[in-house]
Amino acid sequence: MKRKKTKHIDQDSSVRHRQSHSVRDRLPVVLFLLCFSLYFLTSSGIPISGDEINQYYTGVAIFENGNIYIPKNIAQLYTYDGKGYTIKALPGNSILFIPFHILDKIFPIRLNYRAIYYWSGFKNVVFGSLVVLFVFLLCMRFYDGDKKLSFWLAIYAGLCTYFWYYTKTWRYQLTITFFYLLSFYLIYQYKTSGKKKNLFWAGVLVGFSIITMHLSAIFGGLLALYYGYIEFKVKGKKITNVIKDIVIYFGIPVAFSLIIIGYWNFLRWGNALYIEPPMSYFNRPEEPWKIPDPMPNIMLMPGHIYYYFLSPTKSMVVLVPPFLLTLLGIKRFWKKMPPEMLFFSLFILSTMIFYASFRDYVWGDVGSAGFRYFVSLIPFMVIPSGFFIQRFKESDLYNKYKKIWRWGFIGYTAILIILNFTLASMNYREYRMCQAIVQKYPDYDPMHYWDIRTSEYFIFYNRFLSVLERKTGIALPRFPLVKDDVFNECPSYDFSFWWARPYYNTFMSFLFWVSLILMLYSVRYLYKFFKKFKSA
Repeated sequence: MKRKKTKHIDQDSSVRHRQSHSVRDRLPVVLFLLCFSLYFLTSSGIPISGDEINQYYTGVAIFENGNIYIPKNIAQLYTYDGKGYTIKALPGNSILFIPFHILDKIFPIRLNYRAIYYWSGFKNVVFGSLVVLFVFLLCMRFYDGDKKLSFWLAIYAGLCTYFWYYTKTWRYQLTITFFYLLSFYLIYQYKTSGKKKNLFWAGVLVGFSIITMHLSAIFGGLLALYYGYIEFKVKGKKITNVIKDIVIYFGIPVAFSLIIIGYWNFLRWGNALYIEPPMSYFNRPEEPWKIPDPMPNIMLMPGHIYYYFLSPTKSMVVLVPPFLLTLLGIKRFWKKMPPEMLFFSLFILSTMIFYASFRDYVWGDVGSAGFRYFVSLIPFMVIPSGFFIQRFKESDLYNKYKKIWRWGFIGYTAILIILNFTLASMNYREYRMCQAIVQKYPDYDPMHYWDIRTSEYFIFYNRFLSVLERKTGIALPRFPLVKDDVFNECPSYDFSFWWARPYYNTFMSFLFWVSLILMLYSVRYLYKFFKKFKSA
């Protein structure tokens, strides 16, 4: 009897182990589906700026006509030899619109917004979900396969920061975040696998990042130095071989990208060396702008860096809460992973210092919540926070009040998800445009950064509830004393969801229910995962 009982127990144990293992293996896929469904449901599907419209039409022109001419009635372009060109951005983001434009051709659905097709509006929904997935995969490598910690850090990166808002835009800042993260992941994987194909693909991604945004060269240079440090210091290779590999795997893709940029500039400006339009193009009758972009001013840097870390409304510690834990755990990060700590720190600091010298680019523009030029920093600010979390969980302070800390964490996470959901749900551009029209545009008022009542999170939470009350009659408690200067002039009348528009049809209804089912499916499996994880 004992043998049979033992055999029965072993079989049950084996079944439970396989089921648990099966559930855990699905975790990356479920995480991707959860973020994809949430991003898809909160997306607007339409552009928020002339930059995005120009980049979209340039991609269409490249695919359909083999040129970069765009319609002359589109904003923010200039005409040369009777043709229209975009004045904004490099070709990378336009090229990425092409697969979505092909999908538009196969399943043509329009939103009746400047004749722009529907599917192209979800480009960043895909790339944003992939970023969250690779945050999880990288954390798994950083923290020795700790699925629970990796999952929560991925959730914080994707749903508890203003990263969520940018999944509904068409901007390239979120796209290059994916390229940055994947290229670093490949180099870090090479550290243990030694596969040269990782270097090749990392170089290709860096090259494509550069033809999407000029400043990706900073990231590419730091990544090449990180690779060189690994090969020379960690693996002990000769410096000549390291330099040769850097030239082959990073130098050639970068050189190729520079050739593409030069040709792109030549087609638009008639000179391969012009990054921006030459001054001779300004103030011409056919151009819609009057002055060039602002020049850097080193005197602005100390004040702006001060805001980055200490402002109660706009600092990165507020916009990306795990960044504070990263700063607190930087010593442990250095002890465990010196090359990675140097790379993360230099990338974050170099990006901050560069943008701190610009007045107009301090926080963004009319269509930018938070600070769009720091979106690519969010994963690199969140991932190292796990070192502090691991250390804190070993402390007596945590173990003594474990239940309180856990419930506090759950409550704080829920609050952050709600605040970022409401920010992503409203028409941010409409709010900012109204500020400009009624001349209550506080970007250059230093006190704006120190008055917590002006926090965009509080403002848009209250605006979300005002719309909800207008539509359903349900009145929920709002943040008191919030300073929304333009609420009376420009109240919010509707959510900015694609499925909340008057051109909502049967097929869109089908998409809505599919994405909702995916979200519920993901939640179900996450519940199953944590339940089995707890009992394991």
